[in-house]
Amino acid sequence: MARLDPRHEPRLALRTGLLHTGLSSIESVQTFPCTGTKAHALRVVQWIRQWPVLCLVTASALGILLLADFVTQIASTTTSVGYRDTGFGPWLWGRASPKAGQQDGRLSSALYLETHCSSLAKEHEQLAEEYLKHWPLNSITVETMKPWYGFAYIHGSDVFMGPELERGRLMPTYLHMLHGILQHVALPDMPLPLNAADEPLAKDDEHDVPLMSFCRPNRGMIDILIPNALEGDVFRPGEAYRGVRKGRWALLEAGRQHPHLVDSGASDWDPDMYGEELGRKKNKLTFAQQVERYKYLIWVTGNCASVRLAKQLAADALVFKVDSDEREWYYPLLQPHVHYVPVWLNVTDPEANLTTITAQSSGIADAVRWAESHPEQVRSIVEAANAFARRHLSVRGRDCYFVRLLHLWHTRLKRPIQQGPREAELYIPP
Repeated sequence: MARLDPRHEPRLALRTGLLHTGLSSIESVQTFPCTGTKAHALRVVQWIRQWPVLCLVTASALGILLLADFVTQIASTTTSVGYRDTGFGPWLWGRASPKAGQQDGRLSSALYLETHCSSLAKEHEQLAEEYLKHWPLNSITVETMKPWYGFAYIHGSDVFMGPELERGRLMPTYLHMLHGILQHVALPDMPLPLNAADEPLAKDDEHDVPLMSFCRPNRGMIDILIPNALEGDVFRPGEAYRGVRKGRWALLEAGRQHPHLVDSGASDWDPDMYGEELGRKKNKLTFAQQVERYKYLIWVTGNCASVRLAKQLAADALVFKVDSDEREWYYPLLQPHVHYVPVWLNVTDPEANLTTITAQSSGIADAVRWAESHPEQVRSIVEAANAFARRHLSVRGRDCYFVRLLHLWHTRLKRPIQQGPREAELYIPP
């Protein structure tokens, strides 16, 4: 049995048998029972004495890992932006990764989807998987996306714009929407190939080149559909975009043929494009004025899908939706005769102007007559459309879909993705 230093015996007596620092050798652990943190410390000392080389190697390796992670953080924060989801940080410190809980008061994308979007999960996941089906997991690299003009980058809670990113009409709405989401959702760092144009660009024969757009036709294009905020909050009054192209020319003709049923016109009349004016030049109305004045609203396609449909579905008015091959992200969830009344315009030449166009507008006229004679069914459709807008087209519904899509997009990236350029510009919301 190991002996105690007599000078420490009174201390041991006062501590009712618990060892403190009165052991003259490590072997005393075997004779006098230790408990708590001090016992663990003594065992560690014993292990170090028994295996000094192994302990030294372990400590050195851990120090190298810590130093490497620290250098990586400094480099990625001060010199560039872009993807950084690897490294040892999440393991050592519990920082947020796609599966973590919180970071800087923000929820991870997985936790946000679980707590805020569970009722929308099935519908949104099916849509997102459909739009991403051309790209398997871990298949997309920066080189894959290079054919496009540039990228936006998610980095921490900020959005950055690459030097080659187009600053088109839609780009500010995308960046503003992303910035808003990142204030309460911690998404992984990633590049986003955003399409600033209001038309699809990714052809069906280019499966390896992903591009995020707000609209595309049902056939021939594979743009990944993302929401747009061009109309703002669909439940707040505001300006509605009005243009005249493709089917809208036919709508102007329908207004000429049935002026007692269809009030159509253009606020900026161009005789070379639209032909003789004939009283069809109209004053521009806000969307709130349109809803207040008219019982029925007509949706027709524009250069691509018209973004005004979201506001129309949220309004207290019946929507006549002209049949079209164009779609936004949520169109597959819409049901004819449940959320809107479908109508058809038979336009022989969609690119012609009104001096040569021929249109059979009886579809609109018949739809108006039907609505006038079925007020209860009209009210039911309007209520269903409003409920759909609250569920999917509100800020919450739109954000839930976008986070779901980005969450799945991140799984398609082959990691580690090359970091963004040093010249990337921080997006600052207006």
